Amino acid sequence: MNTKSVLPLLILALAGLSPAAHAVPCEDAPVDAGIEALCGIDAPEDLVIFDDRYLIVSSMAPADSLFMIDTRDDAVSAMATALADPADGLRWGDSACGAPQTIVSHGLDLSRDANGRWRLLVVSHGERESIEFFEVLAGNGNAPSLQWRGCVLTPENARFNDVAGLPDGGYLATDPSGATWPRTRALLGIMGVNVGKVYRWHPESGHTVVPGSSAPYPNGIVVAPDAKSFFVNVYFRGEVRHHSLESGALLGSVEVPKPDNTNWSSDGRLLVASHRGSIASVVGAVEDAPGERNSIPFAIVAVDPAQMTATDLFVHDGSALGGGTAAVDAGASLYIGAFRGDRLLKVELKQGGL
Repeated sequence: MNTKSVLPLLILALAGLSPAAHAVPCEDAPVDAGIEALCGIDAPEDLVIFDDRYLIVSSMAPADSLFMIDTRDDAVSAMATALADPADGLRWGDSACGAPQTIVSHGLDLSRDANGRWRLLVVSHGERESIEFFEVLAGNGNAPSLQWRGCVLTPENARFNDVAGLPDGGYLATDPSGATWPRTRALLGIMGVNVGKVYRWHPESGHTVVPGSSAPYPNGIVVAPDAKSFFVNVYFRGEVRHHSLESGALLGSVEVPKPDNTNWSSDGRLLVASHRGSIASVVGAVEDAPGERNSIPFAIVAVDPAQMTATDLFVHDGSALGGGTAAVDAGASLYIGAFRGDRLLKVELKQGGL
């Protein structure tokens, strides 16, 4: 995805308009019944749903916007994104952190703050390692747009993967293996060494490590609805773990092969993307260009957060999309992103829902 200038999107955002949206057909459409491919976004690694209609999608390719899919017609567009200090002066995050020129968006989290504002947190690997804060703006019948509200730089020697917002204005973020010697540390993680950890950031205290969170490559993370605990995917251990937020104590776990990202489903379960290919195939695909497809098999797994049991909802051989990383249910369909490739999948759910 080529980097575009900031100004046109900034003007669109301030005007309350959206860039042109249209369905982007894939040249090699899936042949399996009930599966569609939506092209137009390179490396659509994570996605969240806003207003039960709009998918906000990250892209692990340099850009000056995030992306959006309108699930009513599956139109794909660059999302109107104002990467500039807000005119109203409202800032979140670290007041010393300035606006970026580009973002390479990775993990996403969408939540509502105490004032009813929609807060989108974005792990970015652009010109810096950071968590970017955006407000999702919508109204007057227009599609949503994003206003940058602030950021927090990652701690030294950390490279975040996923993020989950907290009611106190802070967040949790996974650091799978640190920023230095990534290949060596990833190899140690494969061998079961605790090379990663979960950080907690608070506006007053900054970053601290969550006790008991050290693990072999912690990946996706979500906060429980009551904000008293969190769920984290330990990729190289093949587990989804449930931890107390305050003490870090392990409350439960369930086996899920190579779990990537997690989103809450509409029925209160965790939707976990699970890679079913070899470690070698995943490591090799990480080195590919963002838009280059692979054929890594994967599954979308539903985890019951109370019983900590796992059930495969959708299993795919990687022919239409390889290395699925995240899933969102919207109506009667699952939308699935991937860490490499030029598409998302739309999968028709059996019997019209979960």
